[in-house]
Amino acid sequence: MQGIFIEQDSNNFIRSDFHHDGTNAKTFTATFPGGSPSTLQNEIIASGNAPMYMKIKREGDTWTKYISNDGLSWNESLVFDHTMNVNEVGVFGANAGTSPPEHNAIIDYFFNTDSPIDSEDANSNSLTVNIIGCGSVSKDPDKAEYGCEEVQLIATGDPDWVFDSWSGDLTGDSNPAMIFVDGDKEVNVTFLEGNDTTHPVANYTYSPLNPTDLDTIQFTDLSNDPDGTIVNWTWNFNDGNISYIQNPTHQYTSYGTYIVNLTVRDDDGANDSICKMVNVSTGEINVNISLDMGWNLITLPVDNDMTMASSLAENITGSISVNKWDAVNQTYKPYIVGGPPSFDFPIHPGLGLFVDVDEETTWNGEG
Repeated sequence: MQGIFIEQDSNNFIRSDFHHDGTNAKTFTATFPGGSPSTLQNEIIASGNAPMYMKIKREGDTWTKYISNDGLSWNESLVFDHTMNVNEVGVFGANAGTSPPEHNAIIDYFFNTDSPIDSEDANSNSLTVNIIGCGSVSKDPDKAEYGCEEVQLIATGDPDWVFDSWSGDLTGDSNPAMIFVDGDKEVNVTFLEGNDTTHPVANYTYSPLNPTDLDTIQFTDLSNDPDGTIVNWTWNFNDGNISYIQNPTHQYTSYGTYIVNLTVRDDDGANDSICKMVNVSTGEINVNISLDMGWNLITLPVDNDMTMASSLAENITGSISVNKWDAVNQTYKPYIVGGPPSFDFPIHPGLGLFVDVDEETTWNGEG
């Protein structure tokens, strides 16, 4: 048997291991409060072929045990509560039974992530990828040599070529795929020659079609894949922002013309991209009207809420009077600042008015 030993002292510890009873591979866990065992688990492992991997996670007094056949895909095996102050943790190898044979358990090294050191075989494992057909493979992380770590492989076919499968130390047709590099690994990737109909076709629309910098734009994916499904979307909004969701929203902080790029990848690893021009206008019009001392003809801006001549006069510095043409009586009707309220008259957007000011001033068009 071999496993993990977690100890407070000789009267309080946890033992969890893999072992074989002569018929089946099993996983076992027990706590030892007061030095006496309390068995929590002694279960047959459905796929108990070597190698086997185990990890135990603690949160407060709750412990969770995970097991794996490849060190990549982990299954929750046991959850239990146990109170202890951990002073030592280690791995162990042992034997049991009425006449257990002698054996040696060899441990390469024990690595403490809270106090890391350079292991004796750090970054000494190679990962070789052989390409069959036309395409490329990216690695994440991409290094010349690896320690014991996971690496993601993404296969991308050249034009008219599609990803088919992995072989060697990595098998299957998942793309991207993960491989655990705990020794020298060699992977073959096969691309098959296809035609343009096997590639995804990128397309999208957006709304509103004439956005301003005050609008939140809805981008809607219209892409399709004739022979499968699209599995990845990458949006580049041309302002330093990127999104990976299928139908994102985005608001531009300033007006201008932006080239928005959408790149899609399908389940065969094939890509396609499309760019569209999005013209973003300003959502606010700043009006600054310069007035000379004396009479000035202005047109009341459409976007304002002033309804009376007095409100216009109050918002123009140095205003003496506001006058409008009375077409019925063929004369000007004045509102004089400080004069009788009865002289006040209604105004509306687009109305032409004469304003008399006693100094040069600027009006922002607002009430």
